[in-house]
Amino acid sequence: NDSWTNMYDLSLQLHSSYAESLYSIGKFSETGQAVSMIIMNAKSIEDKLPAYLTLMKTFAAQKKVAETIKIGLKALDELGEPLSVSNKTKEESLGILFQMKRHFEGMTKEQLKELKIMENPDKITVMMVLGELLLHVIYYLEEAIIVPIITRMMSLTLTYGICEASSFAFATVAFLLVDFDREGACRIGDLALSIAERLDIQNSLPRVYLSFYGGVHHYFERTEDSLEYHMKAYETAMRVGDVRNAVVNRYFYCSKSFLCGKELVSLKNECESTMEVATRYKQESKRTLILPVYKTMLRLLGQSDNSLQKIEEII
Repeated sequence: NDSWTNMYDLSLQLHSSYAESLYSIGKFSETGQAVSMIIMNAKSIEDKLPAYLTLMKTFAAQKKVAETIKIGLKALDELGEPLSVSNKTKEESLGILFQMKRHFEGMTKEQLKELKIMENPDKITVMMVLGELLLHVIYYLEEAIIVPIITRMMSLTLTYGICEASSFAFATVAFLLVDFDREGACRIGDLALSIAERLDIQNSLPRVYLSFYGGVHHYFERTEDSLEYHMKAYETAMRVGDVRNAVVNRYFYCSKSFLCGKELVSLKNECESTMEVATRYKQESKRTLILPVYKTMLRLLGQSDNSLQKIEEII
């Protein structure tokens, strides 16, 4: 407590880094304790924000969706941007997405370049929280919260300009609409990639590539053409500490490589490496994604499921 009084800035920085490090190595219980210390002693919402974001990731890694949403909404409320959960039907929600899409789908890449870059630090912070919340609810298609999040992100982008989180919002809209309007989804997805390129984003790149190359790209291009982007997303995610999206992008890389006929022995090794990363960092919910593909490979190679058990014991 004395350190928080006498060396506040240093204490905040060290505790925030400590909490993030605990999350990164999968020590979720200890992460919660570290985050509680920050929230109890931080003087402002801006100082609490890294702790809130780390706590959201910690809950999401444990499939605690309700807790993740609760923390995200609490952070937005404290930032002065309260967000309400929608009670609209699926059809009404889709209608809102189509209406929102019309604001952007006719925009060319040249026009996009003319959009101003968001400079308001408060709105950039709000976009960051919205983007983090969107990332954790999109896996579970929680439409009651997804549409309000995207609507707010698009509105802020139109009003204040583009930022890193805008790219992810565009990519998510493309992913959600591709089953209903493929051409429109492709145009919105291209805008997402253009924003990512213009701003040279790093932290959000894995989630942008995951949404577009994992959910939209294969409707228009060869599956094989997306492999390099999933691998780039994996490498970027591991570099910036985004293990969750690293594992999912590598899952797409492995499953698509399998469909494209990649040599099975080397691909089997890729799968084992991916499962090892997921297990090491306690991303169990994402590790299970790759198991069906991996088991199929074992059978095609003439190996039994006992091989999987042995590998799990080694991990």
